[in-house]
Amino acid sequence: MCLPYNLIKYCSLFVTLIWMANSLVNRPDDGGRWDEVRDSSSVHNWSDDGSYVAVWPLLAHFLHSLKFETGRPPKMSGYRSLSMKAILFACSKATEMDLHRAVVSSSSSDGIAGEDEIPNETVQEARRTYSTAGANPDDSEGDDPEERPRPITRTQQLTDILCDLPCQMFQKAPVCTATKTSWSVITPSMAAKRPRIFEQLATLEVGFPNRYVFENNWTLWENTVNSLLPTIAESLGDKQKGQRGLSCLAARSAFLDLQKKIPDAYREEVVRLVRKYVNDHWLWLPNGPAKNRIWSTGECKSNSARRVGPLNGGPWIVLKPQDDGFALP
Repeated sequence: MCLPYNLIKYCSLFVTLIWMANSLVNRPDDGGRWDEVRDSSSVHNWSDDGSYVAVWPLLAHFLHSLKFETGRPPKMSGYRSLSMKAILFACSKATEMDLHRAVVSSSSSDGIAGEDEIPNETVQEARRTYSTAGANPDDSEGDDPEERPRPITRTQQLTDILCDLPCQMFQKAPVCTATKTSWSVITPSMAAKRPRIFEQLATLEVGFPNRYVFENNWTLWENTVNSLLPTIAESLGDKQKGQRGLSCLAARSAFLDLQKKIPDAYREEVVRLVRKYVNDHWLWLPNGPAKNRIWSTGECKSNSARRVGPLNGGPWIVLKPQDDGFALP
């Protein structure tokens, strides 16, 4: 099953402007196509005569996120879909085949013409393909003329949690007491742009020139992963353990909230799958459990820790052990 794909608003505006430009430049006509693209992307409402028209308050252009669904034309809401003829008209010849494949999810070239002009048969074929998709509203939108927010799938929620967690952890990156500067070269804004930051050892080398490294310790690695992605029962011990910082991670709280909404029979499996993803992809993590916090720092006298860099007291890092028993470089 292919879920709808929503573009963020400024990208939707960018696509809309391209289609407007193509409607005027690539295939110039009387301007009707340009009006259709513009109107279909704007906010609509019911007029006094009962028709559904574009609304232009204060001559501003209010738009929603452009949505792509398998087997349906692009739309801003269930009431505002561009006609296939307008879409084919707005796109250049070089993109007609790509558009057809993207919309119908098929490699078939039926309905796509090779001549300079698109024959009427192409348009009729598209209309038959989308006879129920055009401007017909979705059932769920019957009471609301504008796009209703769609519930976020559980899969998307878990993806968001795993993407948000690294950034939030770097927002709590430790500060060197002596220099009053962060031990991390990586800023929270940099981490926000790289949600897979824990999947790259090169990031660790560059981001933390001074650190203590723990390796070849599956128990320590698992405890670290479990503390970041706990079960509901495990989270109940946060206060008793004196956890500092972990409870402030919004992604961690979202993971616990998600578990509460899942039937009991599936909770254990969801936790297992999320932790498995981390174990399969992430290569390093801050050794927070050592001091019941997100990041542990300070001079480490443990024989199992290896010091890297000229300065004492850097963050403690745990590396994911290798299956063959050798430590990561």
